[in-house]
Amino acid sequence: MKGLIKKRNLIIIGVVIIAVAGMAYASFQSGMVEVTYEAVAKGQVIKTIEEDASVRSRLERTVSPLVSGQIDSIHVEPGDKVQVGDPLVTIVSETTELRLRAAKEQLAALQFAMDEALKPADRNKVRTAEASKNAAYASYKTTDDQLKNDKALYEAGAISQSVYDASVQSRKVALETYNMRVSQLNDVRSSLSDELKNKFVSEIEAQEAVVEELEVMVSYHQIAATTAGVVTEKFMNAGDFVTMGAPVLELSKTDNLYLESLVLDSDVRDFKEGMTVFITIRDDMEPAMGMVSKIHPKAYTKISDLGIEQKRVLVEITSDQLDQVRLGEELDVAFVIGQAMDVPRVAEELTYRVGDQVYVFVEKEGQVFDQPVEIGLEGESYMEILGGIKVGDQLIVPTDEIEPGTRIKK
Repeated sequence: MKGLIKKRNLIIIGVVIIAVAGMAYASFQSGMVEVTYEAVAKGQVIKTIEEDASVRSRLERTVSPLVSGQIDSIHVEPGDKVQVGDPLVTIVSETTELRLRAAKEQLAALQFAMDEALKPADRNKVRTAEASKNAAYASYKTTDDQLKNDKALYEAGAISQSVYDASVQSRKVALETYNMRVSQLNDVRSSLSDELKNKFVSEIEAQEAVVEELEVMVSYHQIAATTAGVVTEKFMNAGDFVTMGAPVLELSKTDNLYLESLVLDSDVRDFKEGMTVFITIRDDMEPAMGMVSKIHPKAYTKISDLGIEQKRVLVEITSDQLDQVRLGEELDVAFVIGQAMDVPRVAEELTYRVGDQVYVFVEKEGQVFDQPVEIGLEGESYMEILGGIKVGDQLIVPTDEIEPGTRIKK
């Protein structure tokens, strides 16, 4: 009987041992986690500074009148293409035209009075000299207007230096001819008696100056394009009263676009002309390539969206891939301030920091260990590896369940 009891006790003890062992194993297994690995490989590391940029034109001109008055008509609308000399704006000029008409009539009256006081021979000399002077003045005005147009074309690159120089010379010759004819007319008039000279010559010359001034003022009421381009903005409408110098239209060239970006002065210290810029034109497109073409020398105070006062520097960006953008459009740009090619790298998401030290998770003897890593260039998505791990090493992808000492389930 005692033997039977002893045997039964041994069986019970064995069952208990097995149960305890099973529980211990289950507990051991429950403390283990499955992990995912990612191998260290070589690749590119890029460090950038991201900013906004505005699309601008190299040629933007504001059309403004040289006189004040009511706008009679605006001959173009935004989107219209214009050439040099095309009419843009007409300012009501009735008052000035009336003054010009009266001034011309007064001049004619003075000339008639002098003619009547002269001998027939002297009268013919004066008339001939006046006709020569008037013809010379008309020729001068023609060459002067042509030079203004040619100057605009030359500055826009539409004509050569030689053509522009010829226009300058033509105006110079015409002005010299006009001055010579004025001098000849004065000589003819000076041959008259002192009494007639004192009575008419000074009055006629003064009135001629009034007429010329009024003719210029009348011309100011007709505004024409001084450069070719596209009307990109209209600030006023027909019937509005415009003051001298106020903007009425904006003309731009759309075939020579560039970007302007205001960069923090602390960031722009790392910039240099020629550096690469990635330009996001559309989210579904690969970034366009550009470069910094100019860094302005002065910093400007700007208020951020959060109301913080900042110092920013204007940076210009050029690119030959801006054919799908519009003037005034805002784009995202990334200035490349550091770049390493074909270097060992680790994805930022595989790392964590304690102070200034960067760590990654690796497996050692079935457990998770934190491995310190020496980092070089830090990019937006990757970090350059200088030491601590090497190409081919398997890194553990971090999760909320993983920490140093975690046992790894096989």
